[in-house]
Amino acid sequence: ATGYAYSIDPVTGAATQIVDVGTLSLSGASLLGGELFVSDVLESSFKTGTVDLGTGVFTVISDQDGSANWHGLASDEAAGLLYSIDIDDGNKLKSLTAAGVVTTIGSGAGIDGRGMAYDDGNSILYATGGSNLYSVDTAAGTSTLIGSMGTDFNYRVGLAFDEDAGILYAN
Repeated sequence: ATGYAYSIDPVTGAATQIVDVGTLSLSGASLLGGELFVSDVLESSFKTGTVDLGTGVFTVISDQDGSANWHGLASDEAAGLLYSIDIDDGNKLKSLTAAGVVTTIGSGAGIDGRGMAYDDGNSILYATGGSNLYSVDTAAGTSTLIGSMGTDFNYRVGLAFDEDAGILYAN
């Protein structure tokens, strides 16, 4: 099956196809420094890397420390880091540089972080755990319950933070 990358008009919601990404299957996606980073891409094992939005070519930067479960991905522009919660490693927070260097933060966030987003203006990392929304401390790797989202996303949730409007979105 062939997949595509799309741009979404934030006013109308209209999707415009940008590029064919072939059979690329992924779980997390986030922009950092103008590049699209994706996680849980299955090649011979699970990888994190970049997708060229002009060609659709995937370039590996990390083997995710051998994990097959980096579902959410969020970017902190100021720090130049991506964050994910590694389900296979006891739900520990991981940071990833654009060059692929992985660092484990803390002993466990206590949530799976299948949906993640970062608010650069307030330096807040948001993550989901079941039907709840949490903030995650990027220094300690611990999570704090914000509250119930009022719906069960069935472990399939994408989060995005709109810096201009100050709104956190989920799908």
